[in-house]
This record gives sequence, structure tokens and C-alpha cells, in this order.
Amino acid sequence: MSLTTAGIGYRKYQVKLTRTSDGASKVVDLEWGYPEWDGSDSDDAIRFMWEEGNYSCDCNRCEYFDEDCECSEGKYEAEVLL
Repeated sequence: MSLTTAGIGYRKYQVKLTRTSDGASKVVDLEWGYPEWDGSDSDDAIRFMWEEGNYSCDCNRCEYFDEDCECSEGKYEAEVLL
């Protein structure tokens, strides 16, 4: 679902996060804000953020489990649900 406010589009989506050490997982409801005039595909931007951008790092993913951790890869997996 997309919403618009003052030229900014908002896309609601979910991410399934899994802690690889014990298989614990949760689905998180999120919103993505993007300028409507830039012509970008919000779905591609969301996927990029979780696969290669800031949220591809464990230091950001662990916050959803109320944990502190350092930058690393592989402790948490993310599946973007659009």
C-alpha cells in the first residue's frame, strides 16, 4: 500500500528476520519513505537496503531482537515481504 504526503511516498512492507544461531524469527511491519519525483521503484530500493545497504549489516538487524552487536554478516537473515 502506498501513501503520499507532501511529495513523499510511503510504502508499507514487512521483513522476516531470523537469528541464525537459534532460528528465532519475527516479522516486522515497516514503512519506506521516498521522494515521488525521483522516479525510482520503491520495491527495488527496499530490497537494496536490506540486501546491500545499511540494513544488510547485523549491527542494524540485531536491534529488532533488542540486542546489541557489532558489524558482521550472517548472524541474522532478512526476507523482504512486499
